[in-house]
Amino acid sequence: MNGLRTGTPELMRRGMTPTDMPARGLDQAVEPERVAPEVTAWRRRFTGVRYTVDQT
Repeated sequence: MNGLRTGTPELMRRGMTPTDMPARGLDQAVEPERVAPEVTAWRRRFTGVRYTVDQT
């Protein structure tokens, strides 16, 4: 189970809800350089991992 995880399941596992996932980038052409600082600040809110099963 090693590797890069992406997509909605991973976002939910990080504790994000639909209100935390704006679709701004899908609605309009957005230059990555312009939104990078905003995305970095937004991502800092989600540091933990939730909704997992402890397999001990």
